[in-house]
Amino acid sequence: MKLYIDGKEIRWSGQDIDSLWQAVNRELQPKQRVVVEVKCDGLEVNNEALEDCLKNGVGQIEIFSNTPAELIFDGLAYAIEYLPKLSQGLGKVVQFIQEGEEGEAVRLFLQALEGIEWLNSLLTAIETFGIRKEIPDTVKQKIPGAIHDFKSKMQTLLAAWENFDYLLVADILEYEVIPLLEELKSIVDMVELCQ
Repeated sequence: MKLYIDGKEIRWSGQDIDSLWQAVNRELQPKQRVVVEVKCDGLEVNNEALEDCLKNGVGQIEIFSNTPAELIFDGLAYAIEYLPKLSQGLGKVVQFIQEGEEGEAVRLFLQALEGIEWLNSLLTAIETFGIRKEIPDTVKQKIPGAIHDFKSKMQTLLAAWENFDYLLVADILEYEVIPLLEELKSIVDMVELCQ
């Protein structure tokens, strides 16, 4: 079984998942890179499927990595397209709640949670690693406050959700979260313009 990390063949002694990740960490940690994709015989897999591949024997495993800065740049580029869609979807959740269609609102909100989690991950990465490009101080100064506001509003939203207070969920989405997503979109647009 062959192991490739970013196109380079890597020697590793084991056949189990632990020895694989040890080899990957030895290769990526000094370069401060993180895994972004794993393929077994050309097919993208998650960790569980990777373990199955190792047990069943595969021809090759390919690991692809990026630096945190590259991930942030990619995330910002994607955010330009995604944030308006997330805002629109959350607006529909508000509409369904206001129209008494809570079942449809819950279904749509659960779909939106994946996007909210992705955005939280991107903002956490920005908070941890920063944005490594020249951007105006006026834009830089807005970022920490927007991240703090997002995380704070998510806690408030989660509390309302856990209490099944759908009217409060709708109000938080309409008057706090959606406007904040629009603010985040304008910040991301300004950062992207600085490339």
